[in-house]
Amino acid sequence: TNDFLVKLNNNWQKHIDKMTSYVIPDILKQNEFFTHEVKNILDKKNKVCVIISDALRYEVAEELLRRIQQEKNLDGEIKPMLASLPSYTQLGMAALLPNNDLEIVKDNTGWVKVNGSSSAGLENRKKILASNQQFNATAQSYNDIISMKSDDIRNTIRDYNAIYIYHNLIDNIGDKQATQSNVFEAVEATLNELLTLIKKLSKNKVNKIYITSDHGFLYQASKLDGNEFLASEPSGDKIYYSDRRFILGTGLVENNGFKKFTSSQLKLSGDIEVLIPKSINRLRKSGSGSNFVHGGASLQEIVIPLLKISRKKTDDIGSVEVEIFSGKNQKITTNQLTVVFYQKQPVSDKIKPLKLQAGIYSKNGFLISNSHALTFDSASPNELDRESKITFTLNQQSQGLNNQEVTLRLTEKIPDTDENRYYSSVTYTIQRTFISDF
Repeated sequence: TNDFLVKLNNNWQKHIDKMTSYVIPDILKQNEFFTHEVKNILDKKNKVCVIISDALRYEVAEELLRRIQQEKNLDGEIKPMLASLPSYTQLGMAALLPNNDLEIVKDNTGWVKVNGSSSAGLENRKKILASNQQFNATAQSYNDIISMKSDDIRNTIRDYNAIYIYHNLIDNIGDKQATQSNVFEAVEATLNELLTLIKKLSKNKVNKIYITSDHGFLYQASKLDGNEFLASEPSGDKIYYSDRRFILGTGLVENNGFKKFTSSQLKLSGDIEVLIPKSINRLRKSGSGSNFVHGGASLQEIVIPLLKISRKKTDDIGSVEVEIFSGKNQKITTNQLTVVFYQKQPVSDKIKPLKLQAGIYSKNGFLISNSHALTFDSASPNELDRESKITFTLNQQSQGLNNQEVTLRLTEKIPDTDENRYYSSVTYTIQRTFISDF
């Protein structure tokens, strides 16, 4: 909290304080998402699914991308997008819809109008999507889509060019005082649910998938002391709506604790004003949690992900396949194990070489042998030429593993990352009659 979060956002606040308009050069703004991204796909006569996961912070989506890249039939890329301010659900959800005009309603609801129509709730968002005559679009909840059978999904995809899918787990857990401490579990569950949804859509021929969010969040697990709360109270001619991280009103007073923005500075219609507590400070508010918050201008709240997922084409250039010849006797009886690796196809214009890392691992994931970097790049049509015989020597970590199962594992580096993904494996049992010196 002190060495990272506070220092980072205190310095970021210096930039926020200088802003006369809420724009960051070369960073896509949330209210431009439909025009710059979705419409481009629709104009090319392609179909697209947009998954909006409430409070999907940038780092969570980056983790999701790493898991997606481990799937053989999926690919993806991520870039940041600037969330609307205040960074709360009603405005963020509205900004992601096709819009020419966004306006926060001047009452105690915090609701937002899109082109003059209410955007609160799924049904209103469906109406806004359906009102555009240039394309057929609809909205569905995550629960509706995930429970559909394949035929129902294909019918929905056939009938619509764009489908917005709303997912809400992180915000639903974090925003409640009684459950905010479970936000890490909610993040993990969200990763699993979104990956399942992506695979289901991909399986049913959805080629273009966007994943984004309405806002990020700040979360501090430890109990908050007085330093995280503003000493001053907001003031102004009229306060319509207040939350932990923002105030909506008119004639609002800016001071050392708050940064004020007008509607025009935030690219909104109307004359409502917004007060944002500086850095990571909160407003005191009874009956709501303080550890999980959003609405303000911290980097954790306003940097949201734009994750693009696509299916790999079946006719894309692929890599050679590698098979492990482990033999009938899958036992290790000495300190060495010799294994034959077979490259199933010769390298060609359509089939590229493959680099793998090989090693023997214990059940706990410890490397118990030397590790080999293997390159399978033979262009020979002769099968024998595409065999590689490799010897592994067990190390001291293998002591104490007699009569236990171990795994010879092949892994492949994920392109443009330092991560490796599973390729294949074979299980052996160590059965040494004696253990010699290592």
